[in-house]
Amino acid sequence: MNKLSFYPILVFLLLVGFNAKAQYDTEVDLGVRANYLGVQFTGIDRNEVKSQGGTFQSNGLSFGGFFQLRVNHFYFQPELLYSRVSTKLGNQLNTGGAQPYTYGEYDFVFHSIEVPLLLGYRTSYGDATIRIGGGPTFSFLAKVNGELYLEPGPEVRDIPQDEIDAFNDITLGARVGLGVDVGSFIIDFMYERAFSKVGEEINRFTPVVSGEESSFLIGVGYKFLKIKR
Repeated sequence: MNKLSFYPILVFLLLVGFNAKAQYDTEVDLGVRANYLGVQFTGIDRNEVKSQGGTFQSNGLSFGGFFQLRVNHFYFQPELLYSRVSTKLGNQLNTGGAQPYTYGEYDFVFHSIEVPLLLGYRTSYGDATIRIGGGPTFSFLAKVNGELYLEPGPEVRDIPQDEIDAFNDITLGARVGLGVDVGSFIIDFMYERAFSKVGEEINRFTPVVSGEESSFLIGVGYKFLKIKR
């Protein structure tokens, strides 16, 4: 190949490389985040439970790190989080017969490792970036603490270990939501539908038909490393 034919080929290859780089605007971010979770069940009306002299609370916190890969307007964001959720369900008891207690409450604390795998679309709006996305969430149950609280007394009983072991070790959920990035800071509003046996266990422990489990999440985070190409 002579020099005259080599130079046009070289110019062509350089132009192809430049265009490919221009077509793919990529960025890699690493950060930390924390979430507040409010859990609810379709079959449990908090106001109705309260009007009957009972109580229902289910909320928690999660924190950990995330990795975000962006290609043009699309992004992939896996996360690794530790989650602690506390659930309390109590109500007045039938005092007929030999029943000495008038109130009973189940208290559970769930410790889990969560791995959300989120895909989405993002676009700039002024100095902010708007994100919308969703994906599966894998939850690995590490530990459950359970107690039964009875009044009058009060008397506190541990939940038997075989009852604790009935909860799923691994569960799958689906998460979808909206996020905003301003500089290195992020905030997210998300809804999650969990496919777990928590509701089934509540049905077995208590006369309550709990229904399906879902969560609303509010999260904040900070990107401490951003690599853009």
